[in-house]
Amino acid sequence: MSLHLLKNKFHASTFGLTVLVLFTLLFYLIFHTENFSVEQRIKFAENYVKNWQLEKAENILEPAVEGKNYNGKFINLYLDVLIKEGKINKAKTFFLNLKRNRINDNPNLLSQAAQIYFFNGVPDSADIFARKAIASAKKRNNKQVESKANNIIGLVKFYLAQYDSAVVYQERALRLAKDFHYQKEEADALRQIGVISWYNGKLDSALNYFYLPALKLYRESNDKIGEAITLNDIGLLYFDKKNWYKEYPYHLQAYKIQKQINDFIGLADTYYFLSYVPNFNRTIHDYKYKLLTKSYNISSKIGYKWGKLIAAKKIINFVFNNSSIDASLPVNVNAIDDNTGEGRLISKVLTLRRSQKEKNYKEMISTGKKILQISDSLGYAVYKYWSYYYIGSALANIGKLNDAEEYILKSKELTYDKNGRKYNPINIGLLLSRIYKKQKKVYKAINLLSKKAMEYDSIYLKNINRPHTIYNYESAVVAVYRQRSTIYSLLLDDLYDVNKPDEFFKYSERQRLLPFWGKYNDDDLKGEISFSNLLIKFQNADAINNNDTSVFQAINKLEKVIESKNNEGNNFSKIPGYISHIKNKSLSEIQKGLNDKDVFVEYTFGEKNIYAFIIRKDKKKLLLLNSTKEDVTRLIDFFREALLRGKDKPDDKLWIGPARNLYNLLVKPIVDSGLLKKGNNLIISPHNSLYLLPFNALITGDENSFLLFDYNISYVSSSQSINKNRILKLNSYLGVAPATKDLNYSQDEIINIPESLFKVKKQLLNSSATK
Repeated sequence: MSLHLLKNKFHASTFGLTVLVLFTLLFYLIFHTENFSVEQRIKFAENYVKNWQLEKAENILEPAVEGKNYNGKFINLYLDVLIKEGKINKAKTFFLNLKRNRINDNPNLLSQAAQIYFFNGVPDSADIFARKAIASAKKRNNKQVESKANNIIGLVKFYLAQYDSAVVYQERALRLAKDFHYQKEEADALRQIGVISWYNGKLDSALNYFYLPALKLYRESNDKIGEAITLNDIGLLYFDKKNWYKEYPYHLQAYKIQKQINDFIGLADTYYFLSYVPNFNRTIHDYKYKLLTKSYNISSKIGYKWGKLIAAKKIINFVFNNSSIDASLPVNVNAIDDNTGEGRLISKVLTLRRSQKEKNYKEMISTGKKILQISDSLGYAVYKYWSYYYIGSALANIGKLNDAEEYILKSKELTYDKNGRKYNPINIGLLLSRIYKKQKKVYKAINLLSKKAMEYDSIYLKNINRPHTIYNYESAVVAVYRQRSTIYSLLLDDLYDVNKPDEFFKYSERQRLLPFWGKYNDDDLKGEISFSNLLIKFQNADAINNNDTSVFQAINKLEKVIESKNNEGNNFSKIPGYISHIKNKSLSEIQKGLNDKDVFVEYTFGEKNIYAFIIRKDKKKLLLLNSTKEDVTRLIDFFREALLRGKDKPDDKLWIGPARNLYNLLVKPIVDSGLLKKGNNLIISPHNSLYLLPFNALITGDENSFLLFDYNISYVSSSQSINKNRILKLNSYLGVAPATKDLNYSQDEIINIPESLFKVKKQLLNSSATK
């Protein structure tokens, strides 16, 4: 055997021996830990805690707990591990089994007891133990525990909604921590003062003066729990600014930290915060419900009362408002004793939302006013916006329009930050416009809506200028387009009411310049490109407790999609036909482009009404049609379904009735006006559900009198698409109709194309069409 091979064999043997020794040592550690002394367990656990391996720390300490073989240092360390993990019930049981002489005058243990009772929802006991901890800490000159205990009293005051007192104790904790350079305690106090600032509606102050400095300190001191809590707090600020795509990444970052370190209180909170996601579709409703129930179940199991309370209230509200999905209340969810200061406020908010859904306007007004009173007494601003808005809405519905306007304007004041940026204007603008119209201030409503129309044109353009991911369709294109459509519908109704046909036509055309580029319903979206499906992938991966890798992979995909929204540019000049750079053709220019036989009809949907704007070479007229968009849309759906029946039942005549009714509603009024005559070139610009209507197949008289036989019909998206070289002037056409089962009537369609349209007409039928 060569020297080289012997050398390799020696190294292989040495490596194998090393592995065997390590395996034997690991086997010993696993199966013989009961032989460790308390001091050894403490040493191992301290190292685990330092590296945030909390579960391992608990496991190494557990055997000594079972044998009640421990000292004071062990007790403090074991409780610290359980509190960090959020296992409050377990920590409380251990604490209650301690002998009294171990507890008295031990500042660390007293402050830990205060934490346990605070998380367990027993504020009086938490306050008592915290004050004992302060007294004991002062005797021993332990400024760190003194700061920590003041922080706990501040948390108790916050729990009871005594916010002024809460600030006093947090400021005491902060002074002590800063004077003696305790980073964690300084960060704890800063963060909680920031929470109170947020509750007072001072969002920017909370972020810049408290949360960001606290986050920096937490990271410098390697406090993972504090870092995750602060990330969640920052996310909630963006939620209040209605900027959810900035909010959500903070909650995902917090989740990753809490999942890695086994922080159950943090996870219970974060599951709750992750439910703050827009309702893209029904899939998201299910996603939100599962998150809320997970938050509730974890909180219940570990003994975290605050988490249990907020999740329970949200679930009750969620189930009430989403009766169409498979959601039910967890057992005993209604029986929770709410002893928080916010409890009565949140209960009133739930009542307000219920009364709004039930259209109980009297209750909406009285409940909203009670919420404002409680909020003022607590110094709590979070629910004021919706209270003002709901009161204003209720007053408008019962005809008290001046009072309604006053309350809506108050809610509007709360939608601006210190720099004047708006973050939830749309519902206010729409409600105000309706109030102005009822007050006979139609021109004021028109002025407001025209500004909103321009604003939402820009918002829509901003979103469709980004890469066409499904996320952008869900969060922006669909939602913004619908809001934009509502604005234009209200505006067009108002312009018709004040008899401004030229302005009406201008905004009808403007609306058409930006078509809908997306899907109205994404329930059937498949694959990872769907943001909704990414959320579901995250949720499914999270359900597998021991597979953190797949969870974090799902989160990384979510974060990349959201980050792309923040990093995309806003260079509108790249968009063909950018609305601000388009000079629309005037009515007179459009009329010059028409022939003597041309009749252009532009259909437009208002909020409820349907309009037809008719333009001929020498005439124009705006008609209000005698139907609503809901009725016409239902009739179109029925008509299309009836046509499809003919595929299997050629003799079925169910379609004739709706075909005739649609003609009477949409076309006959134009004929009766004298602006449309047989033989005319009918150029149709549909809108909304009318895009789904085959006008050619409408019946003008008996069942064989199709609209197609009376007019040369063509379609355009808007009048801007009309030009003198339209397809109507082509001289020839080629028709192809192969003999296949799937195209039974294609030959009839080709044969019945009017001769008058073309000078040369060539048809390829049957076998001629397959060569």
